[in-house]
Amino acid sequence: MEKKVILAELKALLASAPDFNLYSETSVTHITWLAKAHALVAKEDPGAAITLRTATDFMPIHIGRPTNVAQVFSVIHRTVAALEIDVGENGGGAFGPGAVYDFLRALRDILQAASSEVFIVDPYLNAEVFDTYVSGVAAHAKVRLFLQDRDPSFKPALAKYVAQYPNRVDARESKKLHDRVVFVDRSSCWLLGQSIKDAARRGPTYIAPISADIVPLKLADYEALWSVATPL
Repeated sequence: MEKKVILAELKALLASAPDFNLYSETSVTHITWLAKAHALVAKEDPGAAITLRTATDFMPIHIGRPTNVAQVFSVIHRTVAALEIDVGENGGGAFGPGAVYDFLRALRDILQAASSEVFIVDPYLNAEVFDTYVSGVAAHAKVRLFLQDRDPSFKPALAKYVAQYPNRVDARESKKLHDRVVFVDRSSCWLLGQSIKDAARRGPTYIAPISADIVPLKLADYEALWSVATPL
């Protein structure tokens, strides 16, 4: 996983941190959040990940919990600071004409960070999205595809994919889509300069993370459109 993806995912994780005053050792929200924090930190700094894991393991002990919570957040913030030095605060990527493979690899890297859901909004998706991108998403993560002008190749490919992997992909269409964005685990969001199917083929494009404080608003807009969109 590229450093810029780890950086964006950690920032999104911090922005969506659960209230540890409500922590319990059976809380799925807290367990999932801590597990993702450990997985991301481990990819960048295995030593720091051990510290985070130890703090997590002792979290159920009430008397030391404030110290362990502080340790978890300290590790994450230190990792973010180090990554910002390495890749810059923005963490996005630009791709010149012809850099199709570089774009593919960068976007797959982002999608592979998902632990629960990927939500791809792109008006012009075609059948390539399944082999090129959906196949790279973790098997336990759900995938939602939101498009506008359906390519003739899309629906047959969707039918074949769903026949083999039922309940994994949901696709809908709407005439009100304009941007191209990717949401990962409902907490991070990436803006794409071009449609996935055309990215970097003839002109330059980019993948840029959206500020974590804006993600909930952006997601709410697309959830509203999704709720009234036509299922495919």
